[in-house]
Amino acid sequence: MTEHQQRRSAAVSLTACLMFLLFTTPLTAQEGGISTGPDGVYIALGTSILPATVEGVPYTAYRVERREAGASSWEEIARVSAPVTQIAFDRAFRQQMQRFPELADLSINTAALWGRVTASRQLRDIGMAGRLLPVQLALGVRWLDTTVERAAAYEYRIGRMTDTGPAPDAVTTPGIVFPGLVDLAQLRTVHTHGETMSAQVTWRAGEGHPPAAFRVFRRMGIDGPFSPLPLGGEDSCCTVSMSLVSRNDTVFCSLYDKTVEHGQLYQYYAEPMDYFRNIGRPSDTATVITFQMRQVPLPDHLAAYSVDTAGIRIRWNLRELSAVHGIVIERGPKIDSGFVELFTAAPTDTSFLDVTVEPMQRYYYRFRLIGPGGLRSVASAVIFGMFKSSVVPTPPNGVQARAIEDGIRISWAPDRNQHLKGYYVYRSDGFQAPMKLLSPLLPVEQGVFVDTSSALQPAQAYMYALQSVTSSHVSSVLSDTVSAIPVTPVNIAAPLDIEAVADGSTVHVSWNTVNARDPSILGYLVYRKGEKDKRMTAVADTLQASWQNYYTDHDLPPGSATSYAVRVVSITQDTSDMSAAAAVRIAGVEYYPPGNLRAWKERRSVHLTWDEVVQPGIKGLRLYRYVRGKKPQLIRKLKPNLQEYVDKKPGRVKLVSYYLTVIGEGGVESARSKVVTVPLR
Repeated sequence: MTEHQQRRSAAVSLTACLMFLLFTTPLTAQEGGISTGPDGVYIALGTSILPATVEGVPYTAYRVERREAGASSWEEIARVSAPVTQIAFDRAFRQQMQRFPELADLSINTAALWGRVTASRQLRDIGMAGRLLPVQLALGVRWLDTTVERAAAYEYRIGRMTDTGPAPDAVTTPGIVFPGLVDLAQLRTVHTHGETMSAQVTWRAGEGHPPAAFRVFRRMGIDGPFSPLPLGGEDSCCTVSMSLVSRNDTVFCSLYDKTVEHGQLYQYYAEPMDYFRNIGRPSDTATVITFQMRQVPLPDHLAAYSVDTAGIRIRWNLRELSAVHGIVIERGPKIDSGFVELFTAAPTDTSFLDVTVEPMQRYYYRFRLIGPGGLRSVASAVIFGMFKSSVVPTPPNGVQARAIEDGIRISWAPDRNQHLKGYYVYRSDGFQAPMKLLSPLLPVEQGVFVDTSSALQPAQAYMYALQSVTSSHVSSVLSDTVSAIPVTPVNIAAPLDIEAVADGSTVHVSWNTVNARDPSILGYLVYRKGEKDKRMTAVADTLQASWQNYYTDHDLPPGSATSYAVRVVSITQDTSDMSAAAAVRIAGVEYYPPGNLRAWKERRSVHLTWDEVVQPGIKGLRLYRYVRGKKPQLIRKLKPNLQEYVDKKPGRVKLVSYYLTVIGEGGVESARSKVVTVPLR
């Protein structure tokens, strides 16, 4: 083997090892562990490499028995032990490696590994290589049952053999069905990148069991079959490498393919595999084009100028057209942010008229080129333009004047079609008096103005007219004239019958008012006060409509108590008294005790175990003991992550019972778990 091939082999071996070692779940052969693979059922026999002396007892081999679920008798199907010589180990290892083609380039120094095996007959002492599944199979600490039938349920019993027969410490596995269902995380494409002679794809693993490895399939073009993409390569310039990386509890699968041709479209998809080579669902298809748009010159001679009554015209020049499939024009409100696509021009176009602009506003433009396969270039230089129109706008229409408490309400139909900047309101003090400017420039969206001037006199008719102003500072003529006479102020009653009803984390507030049709009512303000608040505060800075006598408050915390009140706001911005308050409480979080509480007597103690607590917000556990007819006693406060406890002083009664509770947020205690009873004598 040449030096270059040795370096390549070492690199591929390192990649393969990382793929299988850093992202696997069953790192050691814990006794009784059982899993399915594509070829059968994998049974973890133990951590001792037999034959070996364990705790003073010489064991010769593992004994594997099997029975179908529901059967009463066991059938011995295998006695498994490690090879006794390095030559036998080499042969067994090579035979097992045939099941793992993705590890074909893996290089392991079997002589050094065998030396560690002979020095210590424990799997944990032979190093990282002991985590590889073919190594565990070759050493006899894991065994593959290839004789199972599909859709049949099996149980296994694993024991150890001595010179005199089976040892009494056999372990029975849970039932298992071949083939099994594997919830492997599906891969989703998160990044693609193409260069002239390479392609890169990164997939992210979603929810589910993270992959231990993955394999990739590729095709050139968008039709035809996909072919598996092998690792490695004969030349450093034409190689394929794959890697798994974990960042922030997320697994990323990366491909770097240097066996591509320039200017071509390639499609890839990946299939995740677990530790036992079970294959998950294929990923989505990633498309990569081996071409770079930085080789194509960007547009130059850029210009933007106003076209009266039309918009902003943009001009450009393109020096090279051969690799350009389109020109994307982007527009933004600032020179360095907020750009969005406006239009895609043909490669032969040299100008574009933007008619979707507002007068007297500055607009920024830049360009991107579209190349083969939809590739896009970086952005060009930025230019700006401003549209100015000399068109005279029409005055507002639908103008109305209505007397309200302490003033006059003028309304009109807002106009959003003339590039308006706003409106001016004019008033005259009588039919013969001249019009005078009354208001500042009002926003274009505003359709109401209330004249509450102290100069307004009762029984006096006032004339009003409006004027539109464009953003190009061109004014219209005055609108039609309307008139109104002020009225005497009236008192506004506070809302009645305030009611608040909780629905989960949502509260529905409703009220009644005797002034529902009063034109002087502009709307309602809803106030809220929590348990820790000192006063009522408005829940929003906008009013509820005058016809709307309800409000919905969302996302209130569990267990919280809240009070609500409502105040009426008049058309002149006067407010009524605060209504009576309505209180409501959101139901708190319900906590659940651990499941599967079990207890048994061990000498003079009682051993208790239970399932893991997975509900969020659990602060601790409480273990209670009681004798029938007496009050339960709290015997221990436990941490939430504990799953067992030994009661060394259960008492001298015949029967003793136990149950568990959990403590949640705010010291809330759950209902008790299942009660278990243990006979003490």
